[in-house]
Amino acid sequence: MLRAASLPLGALRLSDQFLAGDPPTGPQITALRRHVDAALKEVPWFQAGPGLELVGVGGTVRAIGKLDRRIRQWPIVHGHGYALSLDAVESIFEETSRLPMVSRKLLPGLADHRVDVVVAGAMIVQRVMRRAGFDGLRLCHYGVREGMALRRVHGVEQPLVPNVREAGLHGRFPEDPARRTLEEAAGRQVGSLFDSLGGAAPLRWLLVAAARLAAAGGRFPDEPHTSALLSTPLPGFYQEEVLVLVDLLSPAVGPPRAMDWDSRDRLRLILELAVDLGAEGRWSRKDAAITVDSNTFKRLPGSYLRRFEKVFGVELKRG
Repeated sequence: MLRAASLPLGALRLSDQFLAGDPPTGPQITALRRHVDAALKEVPWFQAGPGLELVGVGGTVRAIGKLDRRIRQWPIVHGHGYALSLDAVESIFEETSRLPMVSRKLLPGLADHRVDVVVAGAMIVQRVMRRAGFDGLRLCHYGVREGMALRRVHGVEQPLVPNVREAGLHGRFPEDPARRTLEEAAGRQVGSLFDSLGGAAPLRWLLVAAARLAAAGGRFPDEPHTSALLSTPLPGFYQEEVLVLVDLLSPAVGPPRAMDWDSRDRLRLILELAVDLGAEGRWSRKDAAITVDSNTFKRLPGSYLRRFEKVFGVELKRG
């Protein structure tokens, strides 16, 4: 931590102080806005800049994020890593500030204990984002309690978790050493295949993560991992990235959630071959053909071989 500031801008405190009306009146909302803006002027260093990202922690911003996810019919049920836009916060503020509490209770996703404070909470988040120049933030479901637990376990403050993405992935893997070997091998195999077939660099590491998850689970497609990714947080991953993993690991029919059809099919073909190769499989590339070892080749159905050649223009041959 380089700088910190604590301001008396809690949603409950400000609701009691400014928003007595039900729904709040225009003058009450104006007074609240001026109060929040005046408080934020005390921290002039808190501004958006290159490489900086705004992170929202705590119940108020989680409640706003949950409302937005319900409005968008977002497929991931938890909020960790969710991108909440300034436009969404302003829309939620406008809607909730016009409703009496009895009507707010009917909003899908809004818990009863947030009904009386959501207006002030949305106002605070909106003014913070506008004042600092951020057009969005990322939700974090971890906070002080998790930090205290990590400090107790690790006994140090910096860095508690040197590589959060790696730690997030390992939390999904069984402790079985044999499975760990398969997971690591699948990651290496899929990365090499991806490079050989000229894939787009931005998706490489997500494909490697998907291969490791599939191999650790011992299956592809991997419905159990898909269900878990949609229901529980994967530390170190944004939700858009999680949806790419879901697209890759799930055979679900219908419009892809995160990629176009061509990209998803290409990456799935590479992923399936990498998982089949496992730790012992061998392959090599020469011109317009990829040769794989005999045992791996026998596991590949004819329909897969034809799809692979059609998509990549490369023949799969028995070694």
